[in-house]
Amino acid sequence: MTRQTGIHEGLMMTSRRSVLTKMILVAAALAFTGAAQAADRTAELQERFKQRFAQVRSLKDAGKIGETSTGLLAEVKGSDAGAAKVIADENADRQELYGLIAKKEGTTPDVVARTNATRNFQRAKKGDWLKADDGQWRQK
Repeated sequence: MTRQTGIHEGLMMTSRRSVLTKMILVAAALAFTGAAQAADRTAELQERFKQRFAQVRSLKDAGKIGETSTGLLAEVKGSDAGAAKVIADENADRQELYGLIAKKEGTTPDVVARTNATRNFQRAKKGDWLKADDGQWRQK
């Protein structure tokens, strides 16, 4: 091997390492940016839950809506346009949050939703309506 060939190969190895290092840094930056965006979105969703809480609690107290075993809200009986809007907004935000948490924890949104449902069932107030896996509504 000539000295020139050795220098050329050395430069190519250095260049490959530089490219690989840059690719790793870019991937890390993208991952960090994605994590930061997910954290920001999670905070936005949590704020929306707080803003909607009084409406949700009022509808639960009136027996119009309840928690389901799938981690979502549903109407207990009858149809109420106001309740339907609150349910739709709450469920859309919950599903988005379940997806963000699942991605972060390396699981599925369904697992996160069911874990939240279990917690919601445990924290439910006396008189709240809960819909079990069998599809039956029961009052706590």
